[in-house]
Amino acid sequence: MTSVRDPLTVEDLAEAVRDLRQAIERQTDLLAGIHQQIVASTRPAPRLDPTKAAQLLRAIAGAIGNLDLSFTAREIVAHATVDHRLALALEAVGATDCERVGWLFRSLRGRQVGGWELRRDGRLWVLVRRCT
Repeated sequence: MTSVRDPLTVEDLAEAVRDLRQAIERQTDLLAGIHQQIVASTRPAPRLDPTKAAQLLRAIAGAIGNLDLSFTAREIVAHATVDHRLALALEAVGATDCERVGWLFRSLRGRQVGGWELRRDGRLWVLVRRCT
């Protein structure tokens, strides 16, 4: 059994084209918003003042102790909620969430700053004491 459709009119086609254009505009707006979020989240950390970077690494060393100097960005942000000195050091460099702290750590990786060097070991960051 076959069904017979009414032939499409010019008005039907015009309405379908309008609906498609509106759908495309909504998708374009959605994609533009997603693009802005991606760009904002992948923007590298600004150039750091060496003094502030050294203060941050010292604050991290003081916060995590001398026994285990390995940590994640998330652990540092979490610990900053109970360690005022660490919180101030993070605020001073504009890194107050995990994402920004991660970008900051990547920008410091392998650099000797204030007697400390930040290295990557798998998923962990490792703070190593360096003689200056």
